[in-house]
Amino acid sequence: MRLTLRVVRNRALGALVSLMFVAAAGPVCADEARFAAGTRVEGHSYGASWDRCTVIVDRPTGGYLLRCDGQPGRDVVFSASDVRALQGADPGPPRNAPAHPPIRANAAPPAVAAAPPAGTTAAAEDGAFKAIRPRVGVYACYDQVANEVATLQWGLLDGSRYSTYDGGRGRYTYASQSGILTFASGPFVGLRRLRVSERSFRILDERGKLTANVCPWTPKDPRKKHW
Repeated sequence: MRLTLRVVRNRALGALVSLMFVAAAGPVCADEARFAAGTRVEGHSYGASWDRCTVIVDRPTGGYLLRCDGQPGRDVVFSASDVRALQGADPGPPRNAPAHPPIRANAAPPAVAAAPPAGTTAAAEDGAFKAIRPRVGVYACYDQVANEVATLQWGLLDGSRYSTYDGGRGRYTYASQSGILTFASGPFVGLRRLRVSERSFRILDERGKLTANVCPWTPKDPRKKHW
């Protein structure tokens, strides 16, 4: 009898350990899922809220760049653990959502034709926005979980000078073919940013790879200190 009870107890413990292992391993497998650019997914925003989104960049460093139905005019970076496959039927993005051609994290910047004549709208299509000079103003920067990072922000004073959050000054160059902005002097000398829409940039690392930091334009005054 004692032997039988011991065998039953050992089997029960073994089953409990197996269940604990499966429960612990489940989320890891879910986090390993990858979603390509253009895929419809769900992003975990605040509390228990999940918003339907479209992947803009597939798995940049630290997360995904998404455009969510609840914020159609803004691209936000989500960590991989906050992105999941769609749950249930999908009606698709809002009809008035701005068009945004998907780009891939390791893709080379596409070539851009010469700027169209003034008064046309073609510059907003097929990446041709790169041929337009970047707007003067402040470019706020957010990390992979949408936290604002003041030290990465910069302001464009005009067509060749920039400012930093702490009041630093320097010069920059902008390549209209590649959409790359390069800081030529000052506090950010040597750093580069890739333009991904008419009003936003992504930060490039020292090897020229896209990071998870996205920097949208804001109408703040770049001549002021500590925006």
